Amino acid sequence: MKLKQSLPKDSKKILEILQSASKFLAEQGINQWQNNYPNQAIIENDINEGISYVLVDDQNQILSVATLDTKPEPNYKIILEGEWLNEQPYATIHRIATNPEHAGKGVAKATFEYLIEQAKLLGFHEIRIDTHPDNHIMQHIISASGFEYRGIILVADQTERFAYQLFI
Repeated sequence: MKLKQSLPKDSKKILEILQSASKFLAEQGINQWQNNYPNQAIIENDINEGISYVLVDDQNQILSVATLDTKPEPNYKIILEGEWLNEQPYATIHRIATNPEHAGKGVAKATFEYLIEQAKLLGFHEIRIDTHPDNHIMQHIISASGFEYRGIILVADQTERFAYQLFI
């Protein structure tokens, strides 16, 4: 497996994987990634900004997708019922999803490991991530990857997300 920056030619497969994840979340009754989010424009913007990544196998098949944003996340300025442990520069993981053809094969765990290594290569010593309070699968993967729960943040539509922090 290898983590690489996404290319414009990857956008169709990235959208397909994210739409599958959106559908899965809806089937679980989780109101995350609904209402045309994430969409093609967001994916193309992530690729153009150089923050979109894909984990590929030896045949260059996309196993998972994610963004590793290097700019401060505006939604993380205010944290409720907790606190960030510092205010140093950090990378943020967003829009992470596994290709459903490879679910249950350790791909999510590997994706986190590769993203953590990429953040180190980019000079970061901290990563932050958030997820929906009902997304217990992602909460488990985040915690198993070494992140610690820090509190609640509000996203643009003012819904709550659980926020996590990892020092690397």
